[in-house]
Amino acid sequence: HHWRLLAPGIYLTECIFKCTHENMRVITTTELRSKSKQLIEALREGYSIDLIHRSRVVGKFQPAQLAQPLTRADIEQIQKIAVDLNLPKLSYGERKRRYGQHLAQKYGKSLP
Repeated sequence: HHWRLLAPGIYLTECIFKCTHENMRVITTTELRSKSKQLIEALREGYSIDLIHRSRVVGKFQPAQLAQPLTRADIEQIQKIAVDLNLPKLSYGERKRRYGQHLAQKYGKSLP
């Protein structure tokens, strides 16, 4: 075994270091460009990865929470909210006209 000095009086064998480093989910700021493919794969597998900069953890990559499909109860609740709001039914042309007015008010009239 090869010994690696971690701090004064603290040594770690090369074998333990390699095994631990391979199984730990970390990436350094310098590895971001070269290991982006592995980063994406690990995130897709559900792993969280710590971001290391100058030997300190400065952030964490976490997989995005996937949206759950709507259930029958969710759909019924959305429909109930829509009925409670009692919004007027608008034609496509009316929606387009109102949206155009909104954009003109927000950004000003367009040039001819």
